[in-house]
Amino acid sequence: MREASTVSVDPKASSPSEQIPSPDTATPPVRKDANLHTKVGLLIALAAVLGNLIGVVEGGLGYMAWPMLVGLAALVTVLLRLSKHWICGPVDRLLKLLDRLEREDRPASFKALPVDRTDEVGRIARVVSRLSVQRVQDYHEAKRLRRNLDHGVEQATRRATVQLRQMAMQDTLTRLGNRRFLDENLEQLFQSAWVSGTELTCVAIDMDNFKTVNDTLGHDVGDDLLRTLGSLIRASTRSEDCGVRLGGDEFVVLLPGCGMDRAKEFAQQLVALFRQHVRTAMPSEVRTGLSMGISELKSGITSGAQLLKAADDNLYVAKRSGKGQLAFA
Repeated sequence: MREASTVSVDPKASSPSEQIPSPDTATPPVRKDANLHTKVGLLIALAAVLGNLIGVVEGGLGYMAWPMLVGLAALVTVLLRLSKHWICGPVDRLLKLLDRLEREDRPASFKALPVDRTDEVGRIARVVSRLSVQRVQDYHEAKRLRRNLDHGVEQATRRATVQLRQMAMQDTLTRLGNRRFLDENLEQLFQSAWVSGTELTCVAIDMDNFKTVNDTLGHDVGDDLLRTLGSLIRASTRSEDCGVRLGGDEFVVLLPGCGMDRAKEFAQQLVALFRQHVRTAMPSEVRTGLSMGISELKSGITSGAQLLKAADDNLYVAKRSGKGQLAFA
């Protein structure tokens, strides 16, 4: 007695639906992968053999009509079934896969292509698979390039916006803030100091005899004086301080966290530095100095505008006192 054969079942095996072979897989390689020339030649040879066989059978039966008709009908049926299975079937399945690939464009659709075949269908499937993979790679590459381009444009736009904003709020001659900068930041700075209870001083600056310098020595000398004063203000202030050119030869410096004593030290240092520059670097005909007025955050001042006006009033007092003076309340 023959022993019963046993078949081990792998628990990791694929599902039953995955184990069922497709028609292409179930077909022997000779029938599945033969090229079209071979398949057509086999069909022609089969038709010739079966036609001769039908002729022999009919001759044995006395050349009766019905056996020939039945034989021819059977021959045509066999040839049609074989043509559909060998030639038309694989092509139809490939066309359906291509239609699904065009609609879905999924990796699963790529994997379903019969690239393992060695006939014309397999060659077409391999070409389509390569083109599809290349298209996906090109799509992702184009998407990456577009993302990088968008990021670059966004960064460039942000930088340009920041630069334009800075240019719109900066005095081009002295590189200090301009009146717009002061208008947008004065009240915010005042409220921050008011709420936190910290000190805030305002220094108003005016260049003495500036109009005379412009009229006698020219605007180039006047611009040089303005640039020099702007540089000295930037060099003498901290990052949290605000230096502003209001226009002409009028300047304002806001010193958060500084009381009157620190503001006076700043003013005296700025006067000394400016005087030294005029004496050493400007023509001897230049006779100019700085007049300043200082105000501080105290009772009675409830806004940045009031703080600025108090400093300007003290500056007016300094100018009336003979110029080159420092006035504070």
